[in-house]
Amino acid sequence: MKKLLIIGTAATLVAGSLAAAFAGGHKYSGHHSPRHMFERLDTDKSGTISREEFDKMGENRLAKADTDKDGALSAEELDAHLNKRLARMKERILKRFDADGDGVISQAEMANHRQDRFAKLDANSDGEIEKSEFRKAMKKHHGKYKGHHGGKYKKDGDSAE
Repeated sequence: MKKLLIIGTAATLVAGSLAAAFAGGHKYSGHHSPRHMFERLDTDKSGTISREEFDKMGENRLAKADTDKDGALSAEELDAHLNKRLARMKERILKRFDADGDGVISQAEMANHRQDRFAKLDANSDGEIEKSEFRKAMKKHHGKYKGHHGGKYKKDGDSAE
């Protein structure tokens, strides 16, 4: 019964995430965008998502975390899967912000990062970021990271997805 509850919860989380993405009100880009999620689910490229395609996505996610391959996700397996994802996220954050490599992100490192980021966005160095500068930087950034940040932008700088 406990395993069934865990599986049901995991399936609900997957379905809920997908539903929230399509419900609107959020600006997504890259692999988080509704368009990209739809393309990943529509494996036969028919322009529709069949029940089989939708179910397969959930089964694949479960199988990835189901380390003992018993067809169920235990609390321990879920913990291990989430901890693995969290560890990867932590490493990316430290690599990006921990300039001196001491394993700690200081206020000074954050201030330096913000200063560098502002300078890159303020293309004309006037001490302010204009909408056109911001839009140009975001287009460049999203083009550079196609897989994760591959969103398209409209003229006003808002995500078109």
